[in-house]
Amino acid sequence: MACDGETITLDAGTEGVTYQWSTGEDTPTIDVTDAGWYVVTVTNFTGCTTIDSAFVSVDCNLYPQDGNKRWHS
Repeated sequence: MACDGETITLDAGTEGVTYQWSTGEDTPTIDVTDAGWYVVTVTNFTGCTTIDSAFVSVDCNLYPQDGNKRWHS
């Protein structure tokens, strides 16, 4: 989770030959600032493909508006 305006770096975490992110980027890592699902396809030198995804949430309202300044479950 990130606060609005913060950058999160997503790392494919797998050694590969090619990377294709749902954002169109083709690098092992990407920097994102928007909430949403991000999907990466990694292909190794033998042609085996792995697909993974991550959800990024943007929200900094960690405390409810009740003035107690504590975590609630």
